[in-house]
Amino acid sequence: MALSSNGIQSTQALLDAQSHVWNHLFNFINSMSLKCVIQLGIPDIIHKHGKPMTLSELTHSLHLNDAKSLSLERLMRIMIHSKFFINVKISQAEEIEGYWLTPASYLLERRALEREAFCTRPARPDLGRSMASCERVV
Repeated sequence: MALSSNGIQSTQALLDAQSHVWNHLFNFINSMSLKCVIQLGIPDIIHKHGKPMTLSELTHSLHLNDAKSLSLERLMRIMIHSKFFINVKISQAEEIEGYWLTPASYLLERRALEREAFCTRPARPDLGRSMASCERVV
């Protein structure tokens, strides 16, 4: 098949190329979400709770206004997609789901302050000044 003027052979190739570009443009969302989860102490809260937590339980534990629960849900959805947490059924009868830890999320607990400093400090200090704090978002 001959290449078109923009170098793309098919519709699927165009979709793949667009997906590749968008993934790289918005890749910072994963690292910023991870930073927020560490700053908020979500792995520690869920671990301390001892069982999966619903969104409302997590919102209450973080002392957030209920209006912020949608933002927290979005943050947790990103973290589930990144495999730092999993969504598990708490009640089969009511189909209630909660957030639970993965092996990766255990590494995010604040037991060692050095680990948090390592995770939240950017590789380049000059980039840290431009990073937004998650307290404003969540």
